[in-house]
Amino acid sequence: MSVRIELQSSPETLEIPASGIRLRAPGLSGSITWHGARGAADLRAETAETPLLADALAEAGLEDRHTLEVDAPTPARPPGYERVLAADVAPDELEVGVPAGDDEAQFVLYTDEDGVTSIHFSARPEVAAEVSDGRGTAAREDVFRIPLRQPVGAAVEPSQSRFIGGLTRKVIKIVARKVLGSVAGKAIFRAAQLWEDKCRAEQGFHGGDVRQMLQSAVLPIRDWGALSGKKALLFVHGTTSTTGGAFQGLNQFPDVAQELYRRYEGRVLGFNHHTLTKCVARNVADLYGQLPPGDYLFDIVSHSRGGLVARSLLELDAANMGALLKETWSPPSGVRLSVDKIVFVGTPNAATDLADPQDVPAVLNRLAAIIGLLKDAPPVLALGAVLSIASGVAQSLLEGVSGLGEAGLKSLPGLADMAPGCKFLSDLANADPARYWSVQAQYRADGGLMAALENKGLDIVFHDKPNDLVVPTDGVSQTANFQLSKLSPPHVWAFEPKDGVNHVNYFYQRATWDSILGFLK
Repeated sequence: MSVRIELQSSPETLEIPASGIRLRAPGLSGSITWHGARGAADLRAETAETPLLADALAEAGLEDRHTLEVDAPTPARPPGYERVLAADVAPDELEVGVPAGDDEAQFVLYTDEDGVTSIHFSARPEVAAEVSDGRGTAAREDVFRIPLRQPVGAAVEPSQSRFIGGLTRKVIKIVARKVLGSVAGKAIFRAAQLWEDKCRAEQGFHGGDVRQMLQSAVLPIRDWGALSGKKALLFVHGTTSTTGGAFQGLNQFPDVAQELYRRYEGRVLGFNHHTLTKCVARNVADLYGQLPPGDYLFDIVSHSRGGLVARSLLELDAANMGALLKETWSPPSGVRLSVDKIVFVGTPNAATDLADPQDVPAVLNRLAAIIGLLKDAPPVLALGAVLSIASGVAQSLLEGVSGLGEAGLKSLPGLADMAPGCKFLSDLANADPARYWSVQAQYRADGGLMAALENKGLDIVFHDKPNDLVVPTDGVSQTANFQLSKLSPPHVWAFEPKDGVNHVNYFYQRATWDSILGFLK
């Protein structure tokens, strides 16, 4: 069902029939078309939504409840404008009141004309007596005040968002899920846990030839005896990813794959693990726990957070592990593991501000912008995970959790281990730089992503530090504990801004693999 209403730059409250939605848009002149709830298989042609968005909503367990197409230009805010009352809506804002049940959490996805997507939460849940959304009387009304962004490139050509293609207007989507039971103060953790258990169920060591190792289904290692006592090559993926997702680019360079398998006589494997709800030390304990008795020697190629797992294998002793796990820990009986060389590709060895818990919405918005606008990149960063975390934030706000920063990303131990100043990174203090090599990039955005990060206020996370969109550039090879050579070679390959390399497309670059071959020779 769809309903169209006209906007006439009026301060009056408008109601969309059959939806229960109230609108205030004093600066907008044009129209809004409302589309009701839609399932994953329902027609989405009118809003040109892509399967990536539909799949991510399904992964996160979210109901696609309302979609608003806003066909109205965003006016510039008059110079010196100030609200007279806190309830005033500015000319470049849209306020949406959405009915909800008392057992539901809602948030908004807003995609502008340039394809930039951001996430917005209700700042003012209100009692909604006698308000109906077509499904019955609602228990409350969630009020979303959305700052509308000025288009940058839409006047030249339609956007090419990976969520909503060919965009020439704004699309605002209200999504909802039932609140998670018995998780007071832990909604973000529980939402992420449900996503990982559902969408990252394939865990453990992943073997086979390169084609088999890079497929989604894990192929268990059958002959551990072939690895014991001989050097093997281990791939360790980063946050929200998998072996197959992170290193999929290797399929484009069959000669590199052939050479790696030749050097290690076929002893090549990956390690799939949960990256949000488990800390790095727990990942290490899980890795040890899956090894049968024997002597193991690994060279490791890592991406992003996976490099911290690799470092931990080399740098954390049993006492450090026990302290981080808050339990007594030692390697399983008969398991002896050694690490020779580690290649860090975009690893946050010196932390990343993107894991700073003080502004959860800013972190989610940057990730949504990256995933939505990097059209040539694989979904290494999973949109379903971002939306799952957002649903946990919405529930936390609904529950009135104080100090969302403390209850936010810090409730995800896998992310907390990458935050500036965290205990885990300070415990990694026994580095041997002779064993470490790095591939890093300084990314300079252009097009729609530049508009998102430079012109639309979404680049506040890194505070102007050079970065690859997710990790500070120099933080891959320079930490308080080690400094690798900044020359290339011997220990660092550094992509320059002109190369267009970012955090999620490293492994689609020939130079990345040539560097890895050189580092591991």
